Amino acid sequence: SYEEFLVTTNISMYNTLCSYEEDLRAMRFLSVNSIIDPWVFAILRPPVLRLIRSVICCRTPCKVRTKTKQASCVAKPDPVMEVDICHP
Repeated sequence: SYEEFLVTTNISMYNTLCSYEEDLRAMRFLSVNSIIDPWVFAILRPPVLRLIRSVICCRTPCKVRTKTKQASCVAKPDPVMEVDICHP
């Protein structure tokens, strides 16, 4: 948060050879960080993660089942196992 900017500006105050590039870098980081942080916390809330998981699980098989393929009269059907990714 603001600590990085404060440390960088305090160092540059006492360093006469220091350019303002470090100050600009710290200010850019501070700006991007303050924009991204609320979004990260909003997206990573447990209700939102459960919603994302339910959307992903609805598009993939959620139970282990055995399906049989359509086979000819002579051949024996091969079982196909589906993987359960929703409930580890």
